[in-house]
Amino acid sequence: MPERGTWLLSRRWAPEILLALGEESRRFNQLMRVTQLADRQVTIRLRELIDDGLVERDVDPGPPIKVTYRLTQVGHRYIPALRALQEVASQAS
Repeated sequence: MPERGTWLLSRRWAPEILLALGEESRRFNQLMRVTQLADRQVTIRLRELIDDGLVERDVDPGPPIKVTYRLTQVGHRYIPALRALQEVASQAS
């Protein structure tokens, strides 16, 4: 697991996306709005996080088709550490 944690901290915007999903499942546009990231940035990171087993993509066939993203059990394990880092960073500034 150390490799995954190192990867997570080294990938720009991955912690922000995980923290946003730690609050609740979200649709793509909600993630863009909450994280204030461009669609390409969110798309790239979501694909990586899904491939790494931290995020799941749920598709409701609709109509209309509705895609939501949520943390896996493994992804949820990172939230306390990410929140602690976020707190330390906010106290340092």
